[in-house]
Amino acid sequence: MKTFIKPEKSNFKVIRKHIYKSPAYILAWIGFIIGISVIAWSFCLKFVPDLNKHPIYTNVIAQLWFANLQFFTIQTNILLVVFYFLWIVALKTKIFNTNKFLIFTTSYIILVFTVAWFMMSPIFVLQGTNPAGKLDSIETILVHLLTPVLFVVFAIFAMKYPRPDIKRTLKFWTNLAFAFIYPLIYFTYVVAINFIAMPSSIFMEPYASQLSYGYSYVSVYSLLTDYNPKCFIPIWDSSSSTWNFFPGGSPSDPTSDSWNSGKEWRLFTVPIIYIYFALDFLILVYINNRQNNRYKIAKQSKKIFIY
Repeated sequence: MKTFIKPEKSNFKVIRKHIYKSPAYILAWIGFIIGISVIAWSFCLKFVPDLNKHPIYTNVIAQLWFANLQFFTIQTNILLVVFYFLWIVALKTKIFNTNKFLIFTTSYIILVFTVAWFMMSPIFVLQGTNPAGKLDSIETILVHLLTPVLFVVFAIFAMKYPRPDIKRTLKFWTNLAFAFIYPLIYFTYVVAINFIAMPSSIFMEPYASQLSYGYSYVSVYSLLTDYNPKCFIPIWDSSSSTWNFFPGGSPSDPTSDSWNSGKEWRLFTVPIIYIYFALDFLILVYINNRQNNRYKIAKQSKKIFIY
């Protein structure tokens, strides 16, 4: 740990600049490079024919949105890359006058990690084998494990990055209200899109012929976000290497309503996710404010500590 003596107040001028050998700066570059690579890999899996052997959508825009950009995971991973970039090249801007942007981004990516491994994974097991196999498994590990863990480690060091001019203490309830805006907007989209009929023309064969009345409905996260009884549930058939769309039923009895009958548990997951998000946010604000107290002690002794 290095110690720098703070200049006299009369001669003190804030020069917010990077410490190139610091863990935060090094991790920011590593995260930025890995983040871009991961996003590129994710897009390749959806658009390169040799990698995506079982495409569902005929329309490029539909493939881009419904197979990639609509997912909270991809959106937050893109947010990570944007954060790394801005933090590296624009640390002096007002957006970094506090650690709000850092805490917001960290809370979102922790939510991705938790929901993916503790809520979505069991549902994917229930639905059957994923057709992408090893390639898709690699993507899952990258976007749901590697990038979240890397950013959390970066955030720990970034919170105590030596910037004597920033306001470090944050109010929990005020900032939580702002942090909730993005998840609430996203949940509104998830519910709304589940009740918007999609033309079967955007689906490739043999999938289009499986859709009733020429329309289908989209559930962003399959069973977890399926609130529409008419929404078709995709089940992977490993024997024929195709997706089969069952209207709320099960593969053994497609006409049944077995998966639609218990929608209460799906609605129950929503408050659980938001309560967890609030607790996650509370912990991050507490860690941030604790770092502020340490900085105040250093400031009283006219020293600034660089970790």
